[in-house]
Amino acid sequence: GNRRNFLYEITYRTHQQTNIYIESDSEWTLMNVDASSYYPSILIQFECLSRSVTQPHLFKDTFDERIAIKHKPNKTAEDQELQLADKLILNTTFGASGNKWLDLYDPHMCTRTCRLGQIFLAALACKIDKTISDCKIIQTNTDGILVYIKRDQIPKLEELQAEWSRVSGINMDADHVVKIWQRDVNNYLLVKDDDGVMKVKRKGGWLNTDTLRPGYVTTASLAAFVCAKAGQEWLLNGTNIIKTIAEDTDITDFLISCTKGPSFSGVVQKMYEATPNEYEVPLFKANRIIATKDKSYGKIYKIKKLKGNLSYNQMPNIPDHCMPMNEDIEDYNFNELKHTIDYMYYVQRTMDLMDIEWKQLCNNELFDIHQFDIEF
Repeated sequence: GNRRNFLYEITYRTHQQTNIYIESDSEWTLMNVDASSYYPSILIQFECLSRSVTQPHLFKDTFDERIAIKHKPNKTAEDQELQLADKLILNTTFGASGNKWLDLYDPHMCTRTCRLGQIFLAALACKIDKTISDCKIIQTNTDGILVYIKRDQIPKLEELQAEWSRVSGINMDADHVVKIWQRDVNNYLLVKDDDGVMKVKRKGGWLNTDTLRPGYVTTASLAAFVCAKAGQEWLLNGTNIIKTIAEDTDITDFLISCTKGPSFSGVVQKMYEATPNEYEVPLFKANRIIATKDKSYGKIYKIKKLKGNLSYNQMPNIPDHCMPMNEDIEDYNFNELKHTIDYMYYVQRTMDLMDIEWKQLCNNELFDIHQFDIEF
C-alpha cells in the first residue's frame, strides 16, 4: 500500500510539473545541486573500475590532477589543455566499460556504477524532499538535482549536501539558475548565472539548433533548425519568430533530413506538371529538402512491396512541397534560393513547436500562464 501511494505521488508530481516555467526571485531561487565528476568519483570511491584496468591508481592520479587544475587560479594555456585531456580520460572510462567492442568492457561494473549513481542521488532527493518543506524537486538527472528553494532554506540544503558528501566521499557543487522552461525532464531550456555571466543550456531535441550531440559518436538529423532558433529567441528575448526566421541566411537552418529505413526498398518524390498529371522521381535513401513555394514539387515517400503491390508511406514531418537539396551545401547560394523558400511553412512549424500550455511555479503555487503564447 505504501509503495503504491509513493508511486502515485511521484506520478502526480511529475504530471503537475510537465511544461513548467520557473524563475528565481528575491525570495525563492532555482539551484542545480551537482555531484562533482560524479561517475569518475564512483569508479574510484566504490572500486567500480573495469576489472581489465591493471593499475587503478593511475586513474585516481588523473582525477586528482584534473581537480587540482580546476581549482587553480590563473590557469595557463597548458593547464587548460591538460585539464581537457584528463576530463576526456575520466569521462570516457565509464562508457568504455559498457562497450563490448573495447578492452575495458565489463558489464558487471558498468551496471554496478549506474545503480550506485542512481541510488545515491535518489537518496539525496528524498532527504531534501522530506527535510526541507520550502523546497521542490524540479528534476533529477544523471549527476544532479534541480531544486526550487526558499533562499532562507539554503543553509539546510548545504547541510544535506555536506552529509551526502561525507557518506559517499564525493564532492558537490551548486549553481544558481535564473530561469528554466522545462517541457519534460529530457527537454528544457535553462539560463544560469556563471559568476555574473548568463549562460544558456538546452537539453533534448525540443529546441535543438544544430547537428551536434554531445556524448554521442553520431550527429543529429537536420530538422529545420531555424524553427528551434526562433522558438528559443522568443522565450529568451521575446523576439518575434517571423523576424528570426526572415533574417536567418544560413541554408542549413532550413534543411530537413528525409531517410528511409531498411524495410523500405526506395524513395520517390511526386512531381506535378502544369497539367494535373503527376509523375515520380526516384531519390536517394537519405535526402535533404527545403520547403518551397514551387508547386511542381510534391511530397516524398518511402516505398515497399507488399503482396506484390507498392505501398507508399509519406516521410514524416515534411512540407507539402519539398525541393531536394542533395548537392554540396557550399554550392548553393542563399540569395538565389530565398525567393523560393516557403517561409510560412517554417513559421507554422515554429508555432506548432511552441504550442505548449505552460504552468508557472512561483513561490509555492502552480498556475497557468500565457506570456509565452505566440500571437500575431
